[in-house]
Amino acid sequence: MENIIFIPMKWKRELRILSVCFVIGVLINVGAIIAYVRPWTELFSQIGYVIFIALTLYFIVVFFRLLFWCVKKTFNRNNKQKKI
Repeated sequence: MENIIFIPMKWKRELRILSVCFVIGVLINVGAIIAYVRPWTELFSQIGYVIFIALTLYFIVVFFRLLFWCVKKTFNRNNKQKKI
């Protein structure tokens, strides 16, 4: 069994991705406030929805990153087998 090692650079990358997702969630909230002509206090009162949107976007990004990683591993494995 492998040991799990937390590398600070990976943590920073993940925090950046999560921060971008949070900013996108805030921008979606601002767009909804403008589109539905709501008071700007909803920018803070709807923070729960913004966090939910940010986490949903983050998990979508993680899903596609894992999918890309699996496809890349598969093709690399096939290329190694052909060279032998």
